Amino acid sequence: MYEIKQQIILSEGIPVTLNNPDSSVVETTALLGRAVKQFNSMISLEAHRRALCLPDTNFQNGTVIVNGVTNETFLTVATFNEVINNTIACIVGYLLTCNSNIDVYGVNRVANEFGDIVNEKSLKISDLHIFTQTMTSNLKQQDSGIFLDTEFLIYAPYFELETLDRVVLKKENRNVDLKVIHVDSISYDGVIVIQACTDTRK
Repeated sequence: MYEIKQQIILSEGIPVTLNNPDSSVVETTALLGRAVKQFNSMISLEAHRRALCLPDTNFQNGTVIVNGVTNETFLTVATFNEVINNTIACIVGYLLTCNSNIDVYGVNRVANEFGDIVNEKSLKISDLHIFTQTMTSNLKQQDSGIFLDTEFLIYAPYFELETLDRVVLKKENRNVDLKVIHVDSISYDGVIVIQACTDTRK
């Protein structure tokens, strides 16, 4: 029975590229489609996707999938093994459609030529594919863990982020400087969830 599942993936799937958290890149075939239910009620069903990959593809949480036909990108938030007759038939992934990119800058306090202490930015991460949504008052009421100042909720592949780091949100030729309010690296393995607001610092 599990062979049939794998044959369906190979015959009806599309070419995809898996950019894994361990920096490995895998070219493979996967079934990729709309999810029929939300795994996060705060995010619209429209943004949810579901993927089925062969069991030997190293498909995991935090993997960024690139659709080889449409060039769309998706962030893998959760994965599990589908088992048939005591054999792993495929890996099922729940995805979010990436709709933006971010650059991340570290901030170091250094002395300038006059001996004054100033903030100096250094690029840590560039053009990271993410899913983000703006936070309305109604959405904030649904989750008591959302801070009142939060304007943007960002889902990204896991990376080391400090609250003093500066994030630049890039969407449709528009850049928005963001200040990190809260970082959650526990709720989803391989994924970091960032609460941020518009940065007014100089």
